[in-house]
Order: sequence, then structure tokens, then C-alpha cells
Amino acid sequence: VAGLAAAYRLQRRGHEVQVLEASDDLGGLAAVYETAGDPIEKYYHHLSKSEETIVELAEELGVGDRLEWRIGKNAYYVDGVVHPLDTLPQIAAYPHMSVYDKFRLGMLTQGIDVRGGVPKFDSYESLEDYEHVPIEQFLLDHTTRGVYENFFEPLLDAKFGSRKDDVSAAWLLGRVKFRGERDPLKGEYLGYFDGGFAPFVEALVDAVGRENVTTGARVTDVDTAGGSA
Repeated sequence: VAGLAAAYRLQRRGHEVQVLEASDDLGGLAAVYETAGDPIEKYYHHLSKSEETIVELAEELGVGDRLEWRIGKNAYYVDGVVHPLDTLPQIAAYPHMSVYDKFRLGMLTQGIDVRGGVPKFDSYESLEDYEHVPIEQFLLDHTTRGVYENFFEPLLDAKFGSRKDDVSAAWLLGRVKFRGERDPLKGEYLGYFDGGFAPFVEALVDAVGRENVTTGARVTDVDTAGGSA
């Protein structure tokens, strides 16, 4: 989507553009596969309220009216029991973290560093400072072991598997900022297109021009000479 959107913007500035897509499908993480019913995204996907740029692009492409905002439903399944974790009361009732664990988790999600007993409100503003900090080390330093093992580690295992140790704290802090808008009593608003992301991707491809897009074309090198590539 980023490549297609870049091509779309460049065309509108008068440039000739060719999009080379490595895979056989378009859309990247939002690409879909066909089923006996509706097409479904290959990877779970949604929009957050903070993604104003892509929402504006959807409006520009004429598919903004297909975007619906729903309250997300998430839960942890622990020892045979489902624990919803969308609202503040649900998080407060979660039995697998202590009150102190929840306090430290809350401070982190609000971007407040309380280490040393003096709250710091700008510690996490520069994501570059945490690019080379392993996520486990960061969470143990900035929250508690209970928060890491009972809240974040299951999420990291599910998302990254054996590669979770390669994830930096900058990714986590970026996600916290990115997903920060939620109703404390209802939960987080998530955006979905009616019909999935296929209509959005199709509209973007049509805008760029299918004749300007080549799939199955992995770029392995770029040669530059005389100011040209």
C-alpha cells in the first residue's frame, strides 16, 4: 500500500511511475485471498483512529464511505478462562496481574516513566533512543516481570514467535502511540472496510493504472548514473 500510494502521489505531481511488486499479489499486509464467500486479508488488519493519512486517501479514492468503525473485542485465554481486556474495568479485574503491575502498565501506555519515583512525561518521545534496546529488557526495566510475562509476552509469542528477541523497544513504543486512542469504558475503535481491504487496494491500483504495475518483479539492485536510476 505504501508503494502504491507513493506512485499515486508522484503521478499527481506529473511524474511517470512504474510499480514493481515482488509478490504475485498487490496490497502487502493488506493483500487478500479468495474464499468460497468473501475475500479475506492474508494477515489480520484494521485501521486505528490515528491513521488519518490512509483515511484521507480512501476518501480521495472514493471508498471512504465503505470504512466502518467498530469497537474491538480482545481477550486473554488463561487456564480455560476467557478474560476480556478492552476497557479499564476489565483490565482492573484481570486476575493475573497485581495492582502494582497494572499501575506500571498504565503509566507505560500513557508515556510516563515512573522509575526512581519521579514521573517523567517525555522519556518515550524519541523512539530512536530505543531502537537497539531489546523489548524484553525494556519491559523488565520500565514495568515489572508480571507485566512482561502475563501481558506482553503472550502477545509477542503470538506475533513474532521465535523472533521476539529480535524486536526492539522502539517498535513497542511506536505501537503504544499508534494505538493510544480508546474509550476507557467501551474500548478501542478499529476501522474496517466493508468487503475487506480489497476494495481499497483495487481503487488504489486503478488510480495508479494497472498498466503501470508489474507483479512478480523483485528488485534486487538499483544502478545510478548521471543523476538517473
